[in-house]
Amino acid sequence: VTPETGVRHQIRVHLGFGLRCPILGDHKYSNLDSLSPQRLPSDILMALKIRQSKSRTIPMHLHASLIMIPELGKNGQNIFIPAPLPYHFRQNMRSLKLRLN
Repeated sequence: VTPETGVRHQIRVHLGFGLRCPILGDHKYSNLDSLSPQRLPSDILMALKIRQSKSRTIPMHLHASLIMIPELGKNGQNIFIPAPLPYHFRQNMRSLKLRLN
C-alpha cells in the first residue's frame, strides 16, 4: 500500500473491514464485533511461534518507510526522512517467508 496522505487510520479501516485483510497486530480493526485480540490462522501462529492467547502481544505491522515534508528545506525543497523497518517487523517477515523490498 502506498498512501499519499499518510492517514494511517484510513488504511487500517479499509484493509480490516473493507478488504477483510487486517494488518498483522491490528487488534482494533481485525474484528467487526468487538475489540478483542486478532484471531490468526494456525499456520501464522506456528510460523511466529506463538499461541493464539499471546496474539495481543504482536505489535502492529504498519510502517512508513519514508516521510516527505513538503517545502521545508533550504530554498523550499522537500525534506525526505527514511525509516528502516523495526527489528520485530523484519524478523516476523522472515518467519512468514515474506520478501523484504
